[in-house]
Amino acid sequence: MKGRSRILLVEIVLEPTSTANTAWGALMDIQMMRFGGMTRKIQQWRALVESAGLKIIKIWPEDVGGDRIMEVVPQDW
Repeated sequence: MKGRSRILLVEIVLEPTSTANTAWGALMDIQMMRFGGMTRKIQQWRALVESAGLKIIKIWPEDVGGDRIMEVVPQDW
C-alpha cells in the first residue's frame, strides 16, 4: 500500500462481552467452519490486522445485516 491508501473490510465483528453474541455467534462460527474460517471478536480482528503490518482506525456500527465496516491503514500511516 502506498501513500494514503485505505482498505475497507466488511465483516462480522463480535463484541467481546455481549450476551447477544452467544447463539448468533455460535451459529456463524459453525457456518464459517464449513469454509475453514471463524467469526472474530474485535480484539482478534485487531491482532490479525496488526500481524499484516496494518491498523484499524475506525469500526462503523453494525448494520442491519450484522456486518461492520473496518477502516484499515498501514501502521505508519
